[in-house]
Amino acid sequence: MQPLDRTIFGPLKMHYNKAINWWMYNHPGKRQTIHDVAGILGAAYSRAFTLDNAISGFRATGICPLNDEVFSEADFYQYYLSDTLCQQLMDAETPTPTSQDASLCSARTSAADCPADPNAASHCLTEMSSYCHAICFEKILVTTF
Repeated sequence: MQPLDRTIFGPLKMHYNKAINWWMYNHPGKRQTIHDVAGILGAAYSRAFTLDNAISGFRATGICPLNDEVFSEADFYQYYLSDTLCQQLMDAETPTPTSQDASLCSARTSAADCPADPNAASHCLTEMSSYCHAICFEKILVTTF
């Protein structure tokens, strides 16, 4: 994670919401203009973007001082799982497109099925790759949710 995400934007959101609520309470029935928003954001910004918050952001993410144990292996499982699952699905079966998918990809399943023309063959393989990735991500979404 980025230091700003960890320790700056959370407080900024909190201070901005408090400032907006204060403004609406003190100006009932009045619409906010872009000039009002700029002033409100300026007040929230000065409260959130402090030196202490910035330093704690670098500490919380393990950047300074360097701490390679801030994140455990479990923090990265979601990324590993999606990559592995996608590769397993693509290795397990070669999808055959339906008639609705004919415009996206024909029934070609290998380079041998593509036209002899190098430009057309390259386009064919690109279409197959896009189709396979779309099928893979569709299956991941269906199986995880």
